[in-house]
Amino acid sequence: MWDTSWLGASLALFLAACSGPEPAATSPVLGLGSSEEAVTIRADGELFARLEVPLGRPVALTHLRSPSGTELLRGYPLAPRPGESVDHPEHTGGWIAHASVNGHDVWNGPGFVRAGEHLVHLDGSDAAVVDVDLEWLSEEAEVLFTEERRYSFSARTGVRIVDVDQSIATTSVGLALGDEKDGYFALRMADTFRWGEGTTAGAIASTGARDDDVWGERARWVARHAPIGGAGEVMVILLDHPSNPLHPATCNVRRYGLFAMNPFGRAAYSGDERERTDQLYDAYREVTFQYRIVVAEERLAYEEIDELWREFAERTSPFSDV
Repeated sequence: MWDTSWLGASLALFLAACSGPEPAATSPVLGLGSSEEAVTIRADGELFARLEVPLGRPVALTHLRSPSGTELLRGYPLAPRPGESVDHPEHTGGWIAHASVNGHDVWNGPGFVRAGEHLVHLDGSDAAVVDVDLEWLSEEAEVLFTEERRYSFSARTGVRIVDVDQSIATTSVGLALGDEKDGYFALRMADTFRWGEGTTAGAIASTGARDDDVWGERARWVARHAPIGGAGEVMVILLDHPSNPLHPATCNVRRYGLFAMNPFGRAAYSGDERERTDQLYDAYREVTFQYRIVVAEERLAYEEIDELWREFAERTSPFSDV
């Protein structure tokens, strides 16, 4: 049984994303509550995020909230809320999956991801951390590869950060990640992030593409923004690290709410078979990925988002010495 007591510590975010001096306000105090099924992260006592880590089932980020408490992710199917959309039940908040892993679909099923034990700790003064071991399985429960994953949660006034690091270990048969559009690092946004007539919601990629034109773009970052009660907007940004395989990733971004970066689908998006990105990894190989989610309590300018990415690009993976 995991310790369910709250762990509190002042966490200073090293992010200096926007121009101007550092704010005088102190950084929020983060707390971790852990059980056998989930980890709850709080900032100054208010819910920041919940990470579902049930043994034998996939990991999912749920209840991700902005600093003012706005729910950013759709609740369905793990934590449904009245009146929200109920399409695509495979979209489980925030998750990692792919539709072609050694020929098995681990996005739509029947392949699946199985979580093992998880640990929580404070990483110095920078982040609250959740480590979890996973197995990616075929429909027959054959292990396709194993994974170590780390979620690091940081906060400062007006900003929330989630860093997600992966270390993948191939088996004796190696690993083939096929060129498919359904993947890879994904969020399902709350319905308020849908764009169209009558709303200021939208999306922008580092290429300059906006809204529907973002889908299929290869970009180092992609952002979605939406109005929040009355005046103001909230922005959620996905950052792709330059060390990731096939960087920059392709944007799998749809107006209805899917928000993903997929390095393994160039031909699937472009329709040009000459761009296929099937990736073959030898037996007993280790492959690392780094992604970052940034939540800002305002709609940032292009230059400000790009500065966020440049700082992230200098980050070193915690698995880099493996």
